[in-house]
Amino acid sequence: MTNTNTQTNRNTNLILIVLKSIFNGKLSDYKFMDIILKVVTAFLLSLSIIGIVGLIVNFILNPSLIANATFNI
Repeated sequence: MTNTNTQTNRNTNLILIVLKSIFNGKLSDYKFMDIILKVVTAFLLSLSIIGIVGLIVNFILNPSLIANATFNI
């Protein structure tokens, strides 16, 4: 159990380190471009988080979606 928690903490720390380096570091030599890139990055990150949370909530609140799913090749 401790090994799983340690691995989860390492992954979380790695994600936080990457996010800190994106938002604290310079992405461009130009100030305006740096701000635009950080806003776009934050927007895309928030869209992905909202989408994943929406999918999870939808599967939890509407389990018939999984029961009625047909997986065709």
